[in-house]
Amino acid sequence: MSQYYYLVPSLPAIKDGSKGPMSFDDFIRLCEGKVGAKDLSLLRSATLDSASVDSPGFLGSWARFKMMMDDELAIARAKRLDRSGYGHRVPGRVDPAVSAAVKKAVSSPDPLEAEKTLLSCQLKWLEDNTGPGHRWDLTFLVGYALRLQLCDRISSLSEDEGRAEFGRILASIQEEIGK
Repeated sequence: MSQYYYLVPSLPAIKDGSKGPMSFDDFIRLCEGKVGAKDLSLLRSATLDSASVDSPGFLGSWARFKMMMDDELAIARAKRLDRSGYGHRVPGRVDPAVSAAVKKAVSSPDPLEAEKTLLSCQLKWLEDNTGPGHRWDLTFLVGYALRLQLCDRISSLSEDEGRAEFGRILASIQEEIGK
C-alpha cells in the first residue's frame, strides 16, 4: 500500500462540528498528481453513501458501519412507534456507541440535534478507524475525504433551512392531497 508522507502532513486539520477546511472537490484537486491513478479513482468514489458492503477495504468497512447504524435506527424507530417486525440486527454487529447515539437521536425532540448526534457518531467512527495505524496511507485519505463531507453536512444544517424544507415538503403533500 502506498504511503503519503508528504501529502498527509500538508492537509489542514478537520475540527469536528465545524465547516471543513476545504471542499471535497478541493481535496480531490489537491490529491491529483500526488497519488496514483488507482488511488485517486478510489478517493473520487469515496462519498458518504456510495460504498457498498462489498466494496474493498476501508470503504466496505464504512458501508458495514453505516448499515449497522441504519439497522439500529430502524429498530429504535419501530420500537418508538410500537411496531414489531421492522428492522433487524445482524448478529455480532452491535456497537454500544452506535446504540447510544441512536437512542439519543431518536429520543431527541429536536430533529436538528438528532441529525447532528448521528453525524457526530459517524465522525467518531472515522477517527477511530483511521488512527495511528493508518496515519500515512490511503485509508487515512479516504477517511479524511469522508470526514470533510460529514463536516460540510453538519455545517450546512440550520434551523431556518430545516423549517423551509419542512414547509416545502408540507406544501407538496397538501397539494397532492388536494388533487
